[in-house]
Amino acid sequence: MKKFLSLAVVFALLCQVLSISAFASNSNSPENDYVWLDETYALNVRSDTDGNLLIETYESGVLIRTSTFHKGTNGQIFLTVDSGEQSIFKTVNIADYITKTSTSLAARPNSQRAYDYTGTLFYEPLNLSGTLYQHIMQVYYTYENGNQTSYTINGKKGDLVDTIIGAIIVGLGLTATNPLGAIIASLIGMYFDGNKVSKNFTEELSADNSYYDVKLVDHNTGHTAHADASMHCITASGSPHKGEYYYEGCIPYYEPTIAATLAIYLWGAQDATPLVRTSGDRFP
Repeated sequence: MKKFLSLAVVFALLCQVLSISAFASNSNSPENDYVWLDETYALNVRSDTDGNLLIETYESGVLIRTSTFHKGTNGQIFLTVDSGEQSIFKTVNIADYITKTSTSLAARPNSQRAYDYTGTLFYEPLNLSGTLYQHIMQVYYTYENGNQTSYTINGKKGDLVDTIIGAIIVGLGLTATNPLGAIIASLIGMYFDGNKVSKNFTEELSADNSYYDVKLVDHNTGHTAHADASMHCITASGSPHKGEYYYEGCIPYYEPTIAATLAIYLWGAQDATPLVRTSGDRFP
């Protein structure tokens, strides 16, 4: 089965919901798409050619620190901090900043995994040897398994913001399309003062997670392909996000960018055309 999410680690979402009082229009901005922590400090989150996470910290538009995070073993991260004048290497324990526990729920036996229809995607007609041919995709899903996860996020007064953000991104394997980072950021952003943590804190977050196999069917030929999807509900009683849902993988399947990827899965890049319209229910 194909995994829908890439290994991208550029995760600006983790910063976008912080308490931001200055934005990219600031005249000191190093780049328009950088994220400002306040009127002085900004971050740029990206990856290097080796896939390591890089977080650049700017002060009044001047690069003051580049932190490079490389995930090691046994819950550790190898961190290199380059200030331009010197480089410092140290080992960071992910558990000092975030821990995750998970309880598995019963999986549905293969014999009981019936697929439920959820909708149809209609794509722009393709001209094949002078004949217009419209791709039509029917989308089905079936529940595979689930779990309950709990997160504990910690910070100490004086911790650098880029260190906490890097530990969370690398520790959880977050990607650019994962909304969990934005939810975590909304919980811990209140403790940031410039590029440092203003006081000791501990925040709790929990979620119920459901994982699905999504079947894609060519309405005209019966050809099939599969993709992954998951649905997550925040359950922490004290969280302002309790009851909120977020999705990963090919949900919502009817969004144009996701529909375009599903078309490549089913028909290949050479035959993929833009989405025209949809019909059917929303997932799940």
